[in-house]
Amino acid sequence: MKRLASSFTGPQSPKRARIGSLASDDSGETPRANWPAKKEEIEAARRFILEWSDPKPHSELFARLLILSSATAKTRTLIVPDKDADGLASGSILQQTLVLLGLPSSLIITHLIQRGNNIHDPSERTAMTKLSPSYVFVLDQGSRRSLPVVDIPNHRALIIDHHQAAEDEFPSGSQHVTACNSPPIATSALLTYLICHPLHPAIEEQCAWLAVLGTHGDLGTNFKWQPPFPDMGHVLKRYTRKRLNDTVSLINAPHSSI
Repeated sequence: MKRLASSFTGPQSPKRARIGSLASDDSGETPRANWPAKKEEIEAARRFILEWSDPKPHSELFARLLILSSATAKTRTLIVPDKDADGLASGSILQQTLVLLGLPSSLIITHLIQRGNNIHDPSERTAMTKLSPSYVFVLDQGSRRSLPVVDIPNHRALIIDHHQAAEDEFPSGSQHVTACNSPPIATSALLTYLICHPLHPAIEEQCAWLAVLGTHGDLGTNFKWQPPFPDMGHVLKRYTRKRLNDTVSLINAPHSSI
């Protein structure tokens, strides 16, 4: 079941990190190990993303993760985002990341769930199965215990989400990374951004604004970017809060009527 994440307003802190990096807290300590999600889930998600791209190492972390990945095969990939600002922003961040890592855009397919449906509806499973993906990303859709995302043997599925879910409330055979157990709860777009950020040096420039867009979409247009949330002051200055929030309103307006 899909449930909304709560907003967060914490104490003001004079300490700020650069765009896209986690800020220190008031004591100067490094960010909590399991924010915005469990460390092991984030690392596993990064390995998942690297498995079928064709990248070159861009950092020590990137090189270490690449060694851990099991393959670099290029194959058809399906992205299934929610249709609100948070879901579409998270899907865009992921798509741009995959392209930057070498996956041809012709192999990336986006499937939008029909009005009134969810990913578990038989009609949606059939539609996604017909696309013949080897890898499936489900973003910001909420989750529940269910059949595999698609009826394709040996496919791989990764759920990236922030809605409340127990450890067994995910599609059979899927892998997941969720922010729901790591308060203050990050949005799916911010979670996706922080997963992808270390994987390529251009992700910050191309995707930081999308992380802000998705976060304002779910947590409110007056959201305060305070620790442990990253400092996005330069993003807000470059694109302006008004322009970003106007975009949120345009995206969420038709979604709110569904």
